[in-house]
Amino acid sequence: MNLYRLHDRLYIRPHTRKLNSSAVLSVLSLHDVRLIMNVALIDDPALAAACRTVGMAYCHEPLNDSGAKLVPQRIRAIAREVAKTMSFGAVMINCDSGWNRSALVAVLAMYYFTNRPMADLIAEARIARGTKLLKNRAFEDFLLEEENDQLWR
Repeated sequence: MNLYRLHDRLYIRPHTRKLNSSAVLSVLSLHDVRLIMNVALIDDPALAAACRTVGMAYCHEPLNDSGAKLVPQRIRAIAREVAKTMSFGAVMINCDSGWNRSALVAVLAMYYFTNRPMADLIAEARIARGTKLLKNRAFEDFLLEEENDQLWR
């Protein structure tokens, strides 16, 4: 299973295919995953149903993969929900490829959860997932601007 650990309580993964098997959900449970956050455009009702059977929360919050269509308030709200869940268990975030949308939310959630420098969090996420992480430059720019905005608040 392609599960990439970005933090003790945060994982990202490409697509939800084959995630609804009991074996895969058992592995996620071993990692104390309490929430699967699907930010892909397409929902996965089968996974949502499978999560309910094992007491795991599932949330579908579709995000567009275009930097021009980023909705800052929505991204912040999703990342804050992930960070809140991280305070009592782990979260697995997925999108179609596991490079941009899931990384955007994951890195921002880690920032909210740890208050560490954004550049460090991005670098660590790239080590865990690969150098193509946040290859959409608008996503990385959004994260760096968010940190700058937070410093001025």
